[in-house]
Amino acid sequence: MKKKKKTLLTVLIVFILLSTFLTMSVFAKTPVELKLTDTTVYAGDEFEIKLFISDNAQLGGAVIDLQYDADKLEFVSGEKGAIIDKSAMVSINKTSAKTTYEYVRFTYLSPSSVVTSEGILFSVKFKALPNAEGQSDIKISIPSAGDFVNGNAEKLAYTVENATVKILNTTVEITNETESASDESVTDIVESSSNITESSTNDNNIDNNSKDNDYVKIIIGLFVSGGLIIIGVVVYIIVKRKRGNSL
Repeated sequence: MKKKKKTLLTVLIVFILLSTFLTMSVFAKTPVELKLTDTTVYAGDEFEIKLFISDNAQLGGAVIDLQYDADKLEFVSGEKGAIIDKSAMVSINKTSAKTTYEYVRFTYLSPSSVVTSEGILFSVKFKALPNAEGQSDIKISIPSAGDFVNGNAEKLAYTVENATVKILNTTVEITNETESASDESVTDIVESSSNITESSTNDNNIDNNSKDNDYVKIIIGLFVSGGLIIIGVVVYIIVKRKRGNSL
């Protein structure tokens, strides 16, 4: 009876050890997830981008860069997440590049503890530049494989999910609307001027026609008046001759 109990206990211990080993193997092979989330902001506003990490990291050290477009965004500040131990050494700084793209570099090293919880690893505050508009991508990168390790300094596999920032610029929209309204106003003024010109031309034509009619009437009147005068003169001469003959 005692032998059976010992055998069962041995089998149970082996089963537990195997289960633990298999769980740890699966845990170690599953890539760590690093995620950013999309957001929409207005030009000139400040906003936060948060980097989330999955719960299977066992993260002991890391160097993580966030690439952003310096023509549209400006780095303001960075802050470590609550899941990072207070004793860990952390820095979040901007690193300049020789292109329009710049980086915010997060460095982390914890000799006494590792990150085991999922949550916000760190967050970065950006400002959308006043003249910015459209979309701007923020991308995660790790300089080298040795820059992302567990507590035993073993390299960790990982996947990334980048973010897209949509920037709305009301100033640009208002300017475009104003320009459009100005164009429409100019068109209306030109059309109105054209209509006035046509109306004026028509009025001038009517006035000219009226004047022409007046001239015709005057000429006809002159002809009639002249005819009457000639007739009067002829009658006068005839009457005068008749009187002379009678004498």
